[in-house]
Amino acid sequence: MPPKPWKTLSSRSIYKNPWTQIREDIAEMPNGKTTIYGVIECGHCVGVLPFLDEKQVVMVRQYRYVFNENTRWEMPTGGVKLAEEWIDAARRELREEVGYDAAELEPISTYYTSKSIVQDARVLRCCEPGEFRLLSELRGWQLSVPVELVDDGHFLASHAEFSEWAQGRKQLRMEYFYRLMRKKHGLLLDSHGGPQGGSWNYDAENRRGWRNAEEIPQRP
Repeated sequence: MPPKPWKTLSSRSIYKNPWTQIREDIAEMPNGKTTIYGVIECGHCVGVLPFLDEKQVVMVRQYRYVFNENTRWEMPTGGVKLAEEWIDAARRELREEVGYDAAELEPISTYYTSKSIVQDARVLRCCEPGEFRLLSELRGWQLSVPVELVDDGHFLASHAEFSEWAQGRKQLRMEYFYRLMRKKHGLLLDSHGGPQGGSWNYDAENRRGWRNAEEIPQRP
């Protein structure tokens, strides 16, 4: 049986600045009694855990005024601006805090920092690793909220883009996907958009046997 909700009888603002607001409510509990309830309202924020490879992540050393400490290592985090999409905020904070760009983001979790008095949700995102084993481990994390990963900008295409291209194809010839990527990103193309050298590939030549067609040069 779910808990019964409380009823807000009154609410007044106690303190407010551009980042935080504190209000005091009079709430009626399910048993009919009333109580004062302090609520802290904050804007949303995001955090990104960027993987460089399967063993290295990027963290930020922060000074925290509340604790007067400068020894805290944290993932890059920051506030979400008004009307800003969360994924855009995650990319912006990653660039601002550590100077990295992530082409792909995958969600890890959304959580509440202090759900009893703080009206604030946190979003945790992790840069998608390029190594499949590590990716499988991340997706197997046992969390109470969904996992979200961010695209890795080191690759020309995301998993989603490749999956869309492969959908419905009877045969997956990587030559055709490479050709698509070359056209999309302008790689190894001439001024007319054709392949440099006049051919998209030289597979036929590469498959030919040597057959003593030329003399093998001697090693110096």
